[in-house]
Amino acid sequence: MPTSPARGTLHHRLLLLRSVRAAGTPVVVSLAAVQLLTAVAPALTAVVLGMLVGRVDGASGAGVFRAALLPLALFGAVLLLGYLAQSATAPLE
Repeated sequence: MPTSPARGTLHHRLLLLRSVRAAGTPVVVSLAAVQLLTAVAPALTAVVLGMLVGRVDGASGAGVFRAALLPLALFGAVLLLGYLAQSATAPLE
């Protein structure tokens, strides 16, 4: 019986967490947090990008840069955190 991609990914992540159980609770908790960040990074990227579009759409003239500054900084931070989370878990896979 074929499994869905989401179910396969969940199974893979649970196996990864079980394999590092001997490393101790702090390692397992931090690894779970990094995997959670990796999973929600695309949704956070979409939310921040929507925030950016909403701010720029409502601004005019010289206020466009000022309106876009915070959402652009958040967008960069979300992209950086997502990349760092993927880089941290890549050697374990």
